[in-house]
Amino acid sequence: MSNIYDALEKGGAGSKRPPAEGPLEPLTPRDGRGAALAGGAKVRGVGGTRELEIEGLRQRILLELDTTRSCMVAFSGAVPGEGSSTLALLLARELAHWEERPVLLVDADIAGYPRSLSGALKEAADGLGFSDVLEGKTRLEEAVRSTELANLHFLPRGSNAGSPLDLLSSERLGAFRREVDRHYAFSILDTSPLLFAPESGLIGAGTDGMVLVVRANRTRREIVQKAIRLINQARGRALGVVLNERRYSIPGFIYRRL
Repeated sequence: MSNIYDALEKGGAGSKRPPAEGPLEPLTPRDGRGAALAGGAKVRGVGGTRELEIEGLRQRILLELDTTRSCMVAFSGAVPGEGSSTLALLLARELAHWEERPVLLVDADIAGYPRSLSGALKEAADGLGFSDVLEGKTRLEEAVRSTELANLHFLPRGSNAGSPLDLLSSERLGAFRREVDRHYAFSILDTSPLLFAPESGLIGAGTDGMVLVVRANRTRREIVQKAIRLINQARGRALGVVLNERRYSIPGFIYRRL
């Protein structure tokens, strides 16, 4: 990934959440392991372009959300290969580093695309996960994995092989959200490409908003517009768009001063 152009714009009103019910309850993963999540040993380098842009993305998203209570954000691309999984991972690491509150990174790509988080993080993704928690086969603390960052946990995709639409009832998603909100200040969900997996819109509708990731100079405008319509049709909130792999015709530091 070279440059991430943060094009987040203010979204709609979104759905209102109930008031927070007291402090977060600490959750200790049962696995006892510290999975190494890709993205570099240093969460934030000094003056690195990618790190600065991820930090800008974090600040823009937080400005859109009520951070006095638990927040859940979904990432998705319109089509495969947009880079949403990488951005979800980097943002989760950034939040864990700077917010110093518990963060959960979720592989909600039930369709199982090869470039999903669980596909990339095979060692950390074996066994039970998101789909199993939704189905009631296991509890959240039995499925999450610890990571090398003390306050960042990872929930892999899981073992479900059935129909994603059958799995994602509003009751199941609501129960999952309530359980996650008890333990985590922030949860970042990486979902399947919207135009290939209609269930991603359903997942996004249960969050505080969706971030659409678009790869520059590849994905056509009409494809992006269709993806945003799918978010709206599912009654989700589009927080905005991140234009990934943007190339500057002039040096980036000059562009940012214009």
